[in-house]
Amino acid sequence: MSYTISKNTKLPASEIEIEAEIPWADAEVFHDESVKDLNESVEVPGFRKGKVPADVLKKRFGENSITEDMAERAVSKAISDIILNEKLNILTRPNVQITQLAPNNPVKFKIKAVLIPEVTLPDYKKIAKEINSKRQAPAPVTEKDVDEMLLKVRTNMSVQKAQTEKTDVKEASKPENLPPLDENLAKTLGSESVEKLKETVKINIEAERRQEEYEKHRIKLSEKIIEGTKTETPEVLIESELNRIEAQFKDNVTRFGLKFEDYLTHAKKTLEDVRKEWRPDAEKRAKLQLVLNKIAEIEKIQPDPQQVEIEAKHLTEHYKDADPERAKIYVETVLINEAVYQMLEGIK
Repeated sequence: MSYTISKNTKLPASEIEIEAEIPWADAEVFHDESVKDLNESVEVPGFRKGKVPADVLKKRFGENSITEDMAERAVSKAISDIILNEKLNILTRPNVQITQLAPNNPVKFKIKAVLIPEVTLPDYKKIAKEINSKRQAPAPVTEKDVDEMLLKVRTNMSVQKAQTEKTDVKEASKPENLPPLDENLAKTLGSESVEKLKETVKINIEAERRQEEYEKHRIKLSEKIIEGTKTETPEVLIESELNRIEAQFKDNVTRFGLKFEDYLTHAKKTLEDVRKEWRPDAEKRAKLQLVLNKIAEIEKIQPDPQQVEIEAKHLTEHYKDADPERAKIYVETVLINEAVYQMLEGIK
């Protein structure tokens, strides 16, 4: 397949626009394929499927439909060659437009695509080493912490009972009206004794503090590396993150028994308003993913294919409408991100 690029324009936000053409003779190579596929996909009275003469097909469906399909096949092949030969790192599927299609003339077309942007990282290992050196273990859980948590639990139980029985909530929340911290309460909360209950509460608080410290540490790492990174963030990535934030937010609202539309009405906002509020966070998330991808590329970090298959299968079983290929890409991304963070956190 031969082609000629007449224009190659770099646009803002890592976009590129290419205008090219294919000689008519090269496009005609795909003519028989187009006729064959049309033959196998239609039924014409008086002929067996797949056995309709070409001239009958052209008369019934028009030469133009075959020519258009032929041109699309030729352009698709040319685009694959252009991406390979020009070494284009395409982020998304190109937008294609055939601009000239006339028999015995070159087939002209235009493609517009988003490229994976250049990412210039700071010394991320030095940054990780510095931040890791300042990492501190969560504060130990004291008896006072446990008592305060149990007080909150008892208060919530009393208030919920008051709301159910439509009695005075303020009165119910007074210390003297709370359920006593005894064996009955412990058993109600799933423990054998008060001591066991306190042990469980302590373990839960410790787990929460570890999770909180873990998240804060990763945020520090991410923000410091992002701060020193130079790159463009394509709009398509920002929109993707905005869509993800929107879906997650809608899911959270639904869990509280509300409708997203009712939330917007109550907040006196439109979807455009909230997406505008979310945009800075979406931009940061998109840039972070570019950073993590680049570090994974440099460090040659790849997920275990078997683990990807297992996790993707589990995901599609849980979400029946999920596209298997998208699920696989999602799982690969999650696993790579986790591996990058673990590598960074292990630098001393």
